[in-house]
Amino acid sequence: MALSSRHFESDNITSDYHSTEPEVNILMVGLDCCGKDNLINSFVRNAECFSIESNPFACEYRCLFLFGEKKFRICIRNPTYINVMRPVYCKSVEDCYRRTNVVMYCYGIDTPESLMMLQKLLIPKVRILTRTLPSLLVGNRVDLRNDPDTIRRLAQRKMQPVTIDDGRRSREMFGINAFIECLDMNSKSVSNVFRTAMNCFLGYSIRLSHR
Repeated sequence: MALSSRHFESDNITSDYHSTEPEVNILMVGLDCCGKDNLINSFVRNAECFSIESNPFACEYRCLFLFGEKKFRICIRNPTYINVMRPVYCKSVEDCYRRTNVVMYCYGIDTPESLMMLQKLLIPKVRILTRTLPSLLVGNRVDLRNDPDTIRRLAQRKMQPVTIDDGRRSREMFGINAFIECLDMNSKSVSNVFRTAMNCFLGYSIRLSHR
């Protein structure tokens, strides 16, 4: 379901999103069928404040997120598969990658081809410009792994749902910082995904500061 921009006032936040909280930019990478749209929508729907913008490369979702005792401004950039596969010298692609703090690679547990495309095309392509950045691998729609209809549908194509070991092997293969599976209909599960992303970002920032 499409979301409209929402701003409101409370004791802790004004209607002006552009405030003093530090900003964390998350780049979402995955096939359009992998469930990343539902993941984003579930996350921002429960945020204190969010806005949605479109640019030539990606939809941008902005919201405030309380992590620990501190609020952060989260900017999630969600390009389509076609835009991710554009040449890296395109200005819109370069601008997006340059502003990224965390890369979130997404696949659908019920769509094994979405993990295969990450492995063969998307991760190698994106890592050209983000190799030094922290990253997270997310398996969406974990509830469908044992769903009889999903198992039957995939069996007709001689496939099966992605296992947790498949995800772990992919993380190790590409040196991704963290791996988590998610139920996008569960707000706690969705929040845990973005908390894991924040842990990756803050751990990376600490390591940089100690160099």
